Amino acid sequence: MNWDENYDEYTGLHWFDDIDVENGLRYEYAIAAVNAAGLESALSYELVLDAPLPMSPWYNGGYLSVELSDGNGSKPFESGFNFAMAAAKPLDIPAGRVDPSNTVADFVISFTNGIPYVDANPSRVVLQDFGVFTSGGTLIFEGVSWAPADGYSQTGKIELVTGHIYVVEIVDPQEGLHYAKFGVTGINAGSVDIIWAYQTIAGLPELKAPEDLETGPVKPQIVSF
Repeated sequence: MNWDENYDEYTGLHWFDDIDVENGLRYEYAIAAVNAAGLESALSYELVLDAPLPMSPWYNGGYLSVELSDGNGSKPFESGFNFAMAAAKPLDIPAGRVDPSNTVADFVISFTNGIPYVDANPSRVVLQDFGVFTSGGTLIFEGVSWAPADGYSQTGKIELVTGHIYVVEIVDPQEGLHYAKFGVTGINAGSVDIIWAYQTIAGLPELKAPEDLETGPVKPQIVSF
């Protein structure tokens, strides 16, 4: 582009919006400086990358939840959840729900004395309760935007509470470490409703997608610098 394209004369800064992106793919960017004479520098060495964040679909003013059943109840085949499978087909209903007896689950829901718990897959997952994120009784999923480096439970079992968001570390044998999160939107008799998000870039702890106040999370993602 020309040096004066996408230029803010008040701040002296240039801007760029990439609106032609596909959810779940990785994008890399480099920057070149151009002066008024049209002379262009070499591309920057710094790496700028981002990826749209696969997550629970936004529909009619809210996120579509996934219902997970009690692994000790009558529907144990609906008790497991796999983030990568959810991210691959986020519009499927219910996205990510798996039968833990024949599909690798990142975690399984189970009830003990009427209280729901999440049991992490000990071979690949650790997680932590990041606390309550609600406003007016509604879960604010955007409240957790970044996965922490530590503080994860080593027992793998945590009580589930409505309005809480849980951050997850997943070790993929092929790709390495991935981060994810899920929020509990409801606890029923023998099941739990969750919404989810999964970071497709290995090692990147970012867990928040851009959001429009009226329409919810923006899709496709806008990457600006």
